[in-house]
Amino acid sequence: MSQANRGVNISTLFLISVLPIGTLFFYIIPAVTSYFINSDDYSFEMMVISSVSVLFYMLVLVSNFDRLLFPFKTGKFNLNLTTLSKWIVITYSILMLYAALTAPTIPLLDALRGSGIDTISNGRETFLRTRTGWEVVLNYFFSMYRSVLMPFAVCWLFYIKNKWRFYSVIVFLFTLLLTLEKSVCVIALIPLFFLFFQIKPKIARRILYITVILVASTSFLARGGISTESSTGDLGSVPEKYNIFKSDNQFFYVINRIFFIPYATSVDWLKYRDSKLNGNELMGRNISIIASMNDEKKLNIEREVFEFQWGQNESGTGSANTSYFVDSYINWGVLGLLIYNLIIVFIIRRAIQSDIFVVKACTFVPLVFLLFNSLTAMIFSGGLFILIFISLFLYDRSLYIRQIPTEV
Repeated sequence: MSQANRGVNISTLFLISVLPIGTLFFYIIPAVTSYFINSDDYSFEMMVISSVSVLFYMLVLVSNFDRLLFPFKTGKFNLNLTTLSKWIVITYSILMLYAALTAPTIPLLDALRGSGIDTISNGRETFLRTRTGWEVVLNYFFSMYRSVLMPFAVCWLFYIKNKWRFYSVIVFLFTLLLTLEKSVCVIALIPLFFLFFQIKPKIARRILYITVILVASTSFLARGGISTESSTGDLGSVPEKYNIFKSDNQFFYVINRIFFIPYATSVDWLKYRDSKLNGNELMGRNISIIASMNDEKKLNIEREVFEFQWGQNESGTGSANTSYFVDSYINWGVLGLLIYNLIIVFIIRRAIQSDIFVVKACTFVPLVFLLFNSLTAMIFSGGLFILIFISLFLYDRSLYIRQIPTEV
């Protein structure tokens, strides 16, 4: 087997493994540990629902049951993906130029001026999330461009070695760094890593090194690393029950934030259900279209849980995300776990079998996001529906792509 074929097969296996392995490390192991230490009911519940979710995922994957969602082959439309990618880069550049010019403050510039963490954190909230009037759509479009559209454009331009490729990735990285969101470099570079891992592993390693350096630098700046100002927020406001290391050290803060807060937040979703919803299922009240169909006001549960946890922040935009399986369980119970995993396996299988080679690379980051976000948010606000559409209905006649068949 050639090195390229091995890369494709390993990347396929890696894509399939993201959710079960992520669920194991971020939720099952913390739940089991917490249960044996504290013997509390919520740890046991988290242990059960996370394990059942992985079980359903594996059963659907092996049984091919997800094929029932789209049991027939579709006709595909020819679209010049190079032209599409260029238009994505152009419109994204315009969007971010407008956002930067109209934002009250830019977090990256605040950090470089030596501002404290409170100023930087507030800048992240006001950059796009607090927009009013027609500008509320800016955050929606930014989410779709960031999660799906720009990764697709960048990967495609690199895949065909188009002269726009370096411009596209530089623009993407620079505009994401403006917000100082700690995960931005992962969003921009990991799809490229995933792409080159399949065709040129040496380049993939270099991309990984750059990603690590940029993530470390971004985290340092975002935490007010060059500031001498005292901080009253973020790390200093983390309650003791959410800080397993009982330390204000930045390294331990990051480790705690990555490996414990997602689990603790998911437990708080269960506590919110019992405390505020009387143990009842949401039945889609937090999904705009379902709430509208039922003539109900949408419940912004992410902000409700955040306030339940910490109290709301100054801008009123604080949100507490949770994994796709906790969101599905809060909404529909055990049936929700089955349905959501059915949809996710369908998406993964379509990505792997797509005629467009880069779709698989662009699916990796949304899958990682599902470990910390709801499925409906990723499909609609995160733009995952665009990847589904591309994989089902589009191809590019101008470039012959020799796709290596990979069954799942």
